[in-house]
Amino acid sequence: MTIEGLAHDADIHPTYLSGIERGVRNPTWSKLADLARGLEVPLAEIVRDAEAEAQLAVRMRAVRAELGLSERFA
Repeated sequence: MTIEGLAHDADIHPTYLSGIERGVRNPTWSKLADLARGLEVPLAEIVRDAEAEAQLAVRMRAVRAELGLSERFA
């Protein structure tokens, strides 16, 4: 699936979707629901996956701190 295809299916501008993908845009719940519809997955699945990734990132920062590693190696 391309950004253009998903943007069309979700009725979101491709530039905005690209910004979400790159982490420079923060989508609203409404836009997340549009994306879920475009991807044909439940919104709950997207949220669950995001929560799991956030928890992993927190744990990785803690491990790096315990090992005395710089955040620049993240």
